[in-house]
Amino acid sequence: MKKKSKIAIIAAIAIIVLIGVFCGKDIYNMVVFIGKKDFHAFGEYVKGKEIKAFIVIGLLQFLQIVFAVLPSEFAQVAAFLCFKPLEGLLLIYASVVLGSVAVFFISKLFKKYKNIADVNDTATLIDNKYEKKNLALTVFLLYFLPAIPYGIISYYASSKKIGFFPFLLITMFGCIPSILLTFVATRFATHWYMHKGIVALIVIIIVILIIMLIKNYSDKLDSYFVNNTYHKPNLFLFWFFKIPICLFLKLKYKIKIDTKETKKKKGPYVLLSTHQDFYDFAFAGFVTNHRINTVTARYYFYNKHLRRLLTAMGAFPKDLFNQDISSIKFMMNTIKHGSILLMMPEGRLSTVGVNEEISITTAKLVKKLGVDVCGMKTSGAYYSLGKGFRKSNVGRIDLKSFVILTKEELKELSVEQIYDRIVSSLAYDEAKFMKENPELTYKHYPNLKNMPGLIYSCPSCGAKSSFITNKDSISCNSCGLTLSMDKRYNFIKDNKVYDYPSLKDIHYHDLEVVREIIKDDNFSIQANVKLRSDYGKNKKIIEVGSGKVTFNKDEFIYKGTFDNKERTLIYPSKELWAVPFAISDSFEIYRNGEFFAFCPIDNPNETIRWVMFIEENFKLRYSDERKG
Repeated sequence: MKKKSKIAIIAAIAIIVLIGVFCGKDIYNMVVFIGKKDFHAFGEYVKGKEIKAFIVIGLLQFLQIVFAVLPSEFAQVAAFLCFKPLEGLLLIYASVVLGSVAVFFISKLFKKYKNIADVNDTATLIDNKYEKKNLALTVFLLYFLPAIPYGIISYYASSKKIGFFPFLLITMFGCIPSILLTFVATRFATHWYMHKGIVALIVIIIVILIIMLIKNYSDKLDSYFVNNTYHKPNLFLFWFFKIPICLFLKLKYKIKIDTKETKKKKGPYVLLSTHQDFYDFAFAGFVTNHRINTVTARYYFYNKHLRRLLTAMGAFPKDLFNQDISSIKFMMNTIKHGSILLMMPEGRLSTVGVNEEISITTAKLVKKLGVDVCGMKTSGAYYSLGKGFRKSNVGRIDLKSFVILTKEELKELSVEQIYDRIVSSLAYDEAKFMKENPELTYKHYPNLKNMPGLIYSCPSCGAKSSFITNKDSISCNSCGLTLSMDKRYNFIKDNKVYDYPSLKDIHYHDLEVVREIIKDDNFSIQANVKLRSDYGKNKKIIEVGSGKVTFNKDEFIYKGTFDNKERTLIYPSKELWAVPFAISDSFEIYRNGEFFAFCPIDNPNETIRWVMFIEENFKLRYSDERKG
C-alpha cells in the first residue's frame, strides 16, 4: 500500500474515533428518536445543544460525502428537524459542497480512487459519448436517483476530464433539487397532513425517477432494440405499473379473478392471451408476480420515447402477420433465460368481440420452445374496453388463467393437435357471454362513435359504408335505418331488439356479402389513399405520400408517391392472410422490414371493407396452402 493511502486511512480512522468519543452518545440518541418517529422528543433533546448539534450534523454530512458509504438523507433529515428551515438548508448545502470539493482533490491526489464510481452500476451504464457531451446533465440526474450517495456522484464527476470550477458549478447546482426534495419530504412527514403529503411526494418522485430512468438508459435500451438482444424487464417499472394498474382495473371493472393454476408458477413458460381489449397486457399482471417479456407490434416502437419505455418493461417488437426472424430470436432467448413469454396469438385486437384467427405457426413455435404453455382469457372485457367502442364501460370482467399444455404433452402431440388445443382453449364470444349472464348490464349506454367504421353493408338496403353517427345512435344515409344500443350491447330499432342483435351478427352478415363478391375471379376494389410509413432518422410514423390502391384475387397494388417520388408496391394476395387496422383510419401491411399504413381518403369508414376483402380472399383461395 502506498504511503499516501496509509496516511489517508489513518486520518479517516482518527476522525471517526474522535466523533465517536465526543458525539457518539448524542448521535445514538438522535437515531433512537428518529427510529421511534418521536420528532417532538428529538427536538427537545437538541435544545441546549444547538451549536454542538450544528457541528455534528454538518460534519456527518461532510463525511458521508467524502467516504461515500451511506446515502446523505440521514444527516439531512436530522438538520431539517433540529433547526429552522433556512438554517438547515444552508448547513446541508454548505456541507455537501465542501464535501464534494474535498472529494475532487482526493480524487486528483489519490488517482487510484478515480474508479470509485464503479461501485455503483448506475453511473457506468451511461454511454461514454453521452457523458462527454452532457456531463452536467448526467451528474444532475444522478443526484435524483435513490440510494446513490452524494460521494459516489462526486467521485464519478471528478474522475472525468473536468476542471475544478466546472466541477464546483455542477455540484452547487446539481445537489439543490435533491436537498429540496428531502426537505419537502421531511416537512410532509411531520405535518398534520402526513398521509396526503407522503402520497403526493411519492407520486412526484416516482414520475421523476421514471423520466430519469428512461433518459439515463436510453442508449442502452436502443441498443437492445437495434441488436435484438435479450433484456430482462426493469424490476422497478414492473412493480410500479403492476400494483396501481391492477388495483385500478380490479376496483373499477369488477374483475372476477381465477389464477390459481398460474399465480405461483415460475418461468420459463409461454403465456398465451386472448386479445379483446387494450388492457390485455396489464391483465397479465394478475396472472403472475414474476416479470414478463412481451411480444408487441412493431408499430409502437417507432415512437422513440414509447420504445424506450416498452423496452425497459421487457417488450420486444414483431412485424404482425409476417415472418419475423428477429422476434423469434427474442422469444427463444426469453425462454433460454428462464423468463415468461407473453404472446397474443390473434395478433390484433378483436374486431367485434369474437376471437380472431390464430396462425398454426403459433403451435409450431411453442413446440419448438418446449416449455409449459399457459393461457389467459377474459370475458366481458371487449364491451368494457374493446376496439369497437370509443369509451370504456363498467360491467363485469371474468379473468381466468390456466395450463394449456405441459412440456411433456408438447413432445407427444403433433403440431395440429397442439394447434387445436390452443384454439379451443382461447376461444371466446362476448355476445354469447352476455346471453349466458342475463342479469349483467353495463353502467353506461355504449358510445357508438366508432361503430360506422365496423359496419360495411347496411343490413336493410345493402348500401356500402353508408352508416353515420348521430349522438347515441347510427343511421344509414341511404335508407334511413337507425339503430341504438342498450346497456347489454344489443342493437335496438324502434324500442325493440333488432333482427341482428349484436355487433357480431352484423359483422357475420357483412362477411357473407363480401364472400359473394369475391367468388367472382374478376372482382377488384380500389380507393384513393394517403400513405403513412416509418421515415426519417428517428423512424417516426408520418405521412409520406398519396396514391391509389387496388386489390384483386391475385395481388395488392399501391401506385403513388413516396417522399415526393413515384413508387409502386405490390404484394401477392396469398401472403396477406390478416391485416391490422385502425377503425375509420387505416389498414396496415408489414413486409420485409417496412411498415405501411393506407388511409382511405374519400370515406375513412371503408377501412373495414379492405380488411374483410383481403382476409376473406385469402380464406377462399389460399388458406389450405398456409396450413400445409
